[in-house]
Amino acid sequence: MLEMIGRGESLRGFTVADKIVGKAAALLFAILQPDALHARVLSEGGAAVLEKYKIPYTCDVRTAKIINRAGTDICPMERTVLAIDDPQEALAALRQTAARLRAGAQ
Repeated sequence: MLEMIGRGESLRGFTVADKIVGKAAALLFAILQPDALHARVLSEGGAAVLEKYKIPYTCDVRTAKIINRAGTDICPMERTVLAIDDPQEALAALRQTAARLRAGAQ
């Protein structure tokens, strides 16, 4: 999604499906503006963002938070946006986190 946003793309006119949608992904979807979204797993924070930006959604499972791959802590992308509610501010912060993760830093 970061690359799509960087290319100036939009998801208007599309319904999207994603395996896991937390607050971080939802804030990026707020920028991309799909017509609707389905998530296999949706966090409470993600649902709140989708509701705020009027993106209709469905999900199979709703959870309190999104956990990292190791199952030991909150997802690093989610941690990045814990105190962020603005999609553009989230975008900048998530780009930094993604770069740090690609570089191998935790």
